[in-house]
Amino acid sequence: MPSVAHVAVLRAVHSLYTYVIPSHLLDEVAIGTWVHVPFGTVLAPGVVFAIDHQHITSLPLKPIDTIDSKRPHLTLDQFQLIDWIRNHYLTTPFQAIQTVVGKQTIRPVEVQNISTESSTPHPASSAQREAIQAILSCEHYQDILLHGVTGSGKTEVYLQVTTQILMRGKSALVLVPEIALTPQISRLFSDRLGQNVVVVHSGLTKKQRSEAWNRIYNGASRVVIGPRSAVFSPILNLGVIIVDECHDGSYKQEQNPRYDALSVAKFRAKHANIPLVLGSATPTIEQLYTHKNNPKFHIKLPTRILNRPMPEVHLLDTRDHSLFPDDAIIGNPLIQAIKIATAKREKAMILVNRRGYAPTVSCQKCKNIVSCSECNLGYTYHSDRKLRCHRCFTIIPLPTGCPSCRKGNIAISGIAIQKVEIELRKYLPESHILRLDRDTGSTPQKISEIMDEFRNSGDVLIGTQMIAKGHDIADVTVVGIVGLDSSLGIPDFRACERTFQLICQVSGRAGRGEKPGEVYLQSAHPNHYAVVSAISNDTETFFNTEIGFRKSLHYPPFTELVNIIISGTNAQLVATFSRKLYQHSQKTLDPLAVTIMPVQPAPVPMIRNHVRWHILYKCIPGQSELIRRILQSAPVPPRGIRLIVDFDPQSIL
Repeated sequence: MPSVAHVAVLRAVHSLYTYVIPSHLLDEVAIGTWVHVPFGTVLAPGVVFAIDHQHITSLPLKPIDTIDSKRPHLTLDQFQLIDWIRNHYLTTPFQAIQTVVGKQTIRPVEVQNISTESSTPHPASSAQREAIQAILSCEHYQDILLHGVTGSGKTEVYLQVTTQILMRGKSALVLVPEIALTPQISRLFSDRLGQNVVVVHSGLTKKQRSEAWNRIYNGASRVVIGPRSAVFSPILNLGVIIVDECHDGSYKQEQNPRYDALSVAKFRAKHANIPLVLGSATPTIEQLYTHKNNPKFHIKLPTRILNRPMPEVHLLDTRDHSLFPDDAIIGNPLIQAIKIATAKREKAMILVNRRGYAPTVSCQKCKNIVSCSECNLGYTYHSDRKLRCHRCFTIIPLPTGCPSCRKGNIAISGIAIQKVEIELRKYLPESHILRLDRDTGSTPQKISEIMDEFRNSGDVLIGTQMIAKGHDIADVTVVGIVGLDSSLGIPDFRACERTFQLICQVSGRAGRGEKPGEVYLQSAHPNHYAVVSAISNDTETFFNTEIGFRKSLHYPPFTELVNIIISGTNAQLVATFSRKLYQHSQKTLDPLAVTIMPVQPAPVPMIRNHVRWHILYKCIPGQSELIRRILQSAPVPPRGIRLIVDFDPQSIL
């Protein structure tokens, strides 16, 4: 009876395929081995998922052709992670393998004796010492929330914990939410831990990525730092996983498979039986709710290091015209504060939460918004006289007249970063002003160059959310927050939470050195609970207010969400299949465990000419497996219809 291998072929198929293991390969083929197998009329790459020495079948089976020796044998940890990804996120084996492993090839790396010596750590406060001890005393899996105000020294805790983990002969994984933060944190870790540190992110060249991956795979580097995808690094002998800015939505992948790096990190930590450290000044409502009854593992750093004061926050009501003379975008108190700071050779950071020059382009006569024909999103006007869609990246010239009524003239309005930059340069002609957004910081290298220039010679940095978190620049004493009100009106249940987090995070960039900081928040909603709580850094009050809304509306943490997006170019076909899937779900799912929201067009009803409907499921926490089972038996989408399954969505737009 021949031995057979069940192979995940790297094609867009959900099934495993069975092949005979030739006698000359019996000693080489194992679970996790890369092979080439006949698939249709060609040879296709694949990975062995299971081996059966007692397989009985009457069907003729094709043999495995060859073993791919250029790819590293998957470790048991990698294999189990791949299997979890495909089952948890309902992906094909191919998608799961590509997500976890990618297209890396193996190359020997000389592993020298890795020193566990490090430079002298900074003196830790009593709160930091307690946090370090609490983490290092965990001898098994534990989800630990390190909740410290901005500037409280969370990074020093990470550094000292990682140093001790290395001295125990183990490895560490440190996740950051944005590529923009990797240079700063990797510099801190490299200064402390030397060649132990390797950085991985999507901005690396193919050669750099391969070299980094091989250093990890061969054990030449035992501290891995990077954004979301670094969670899949094949680290040997993990001792701790640290997730910095654990509240950040960037940890969620918004393309298939729509994995959450926090969920993946939790799986890896549980599997390795090691502590998972979640660090943030502004944890999510779900993270706070989970840890509020477990104070032993809700570790707080309530004050800044050296007892430095939190910045003083000034609220500028944008409805008060005395503060904004001549229809100025930037309030006079903020302008004066920047002038005083730069005169003392201090620095300022200004957050503007919109790219472009003006977010609204409309007709003065018919009042219609000029929108992208591909996805119906209103265009944003940029200073190069082009209209850009920030969803599908369509670019068109500014029209001379209204595309709708053909009679009115086009008007641009609203606040965006380019307009703020122009106004600042007018008021501060002698200042060295830099801008950081997706237009100027389109690559990790450009982001790093702009941040380095600001640190070394800049006076004012204007930026989008890219500047809001993680950056530690001692000379920044003034922070301005402009145009934030639009985020409160987004039709998403997390809108208020994200506004609160953004205000707290960017405010925390001020006064991190010896000089105290000031924050100037411009808003037309000064009494909104998210704004009031944020300006006093009052997480407790915000949590108590927000949790009441979440409970009454059955949103997380009281439920788990699964959002099904149905999209296609044929609007009628999308609507028909959406209703069919909704009816199937209603008939099959237990209404006591799962609530199905009415099927309807998604809040963002079109992207790139694809019509979008969605079905939102709310289930009792821990019961999302019911939805996985029902989706596996769901009707097959017709040709031209795409089904996107989003577990624990960060956005339901």
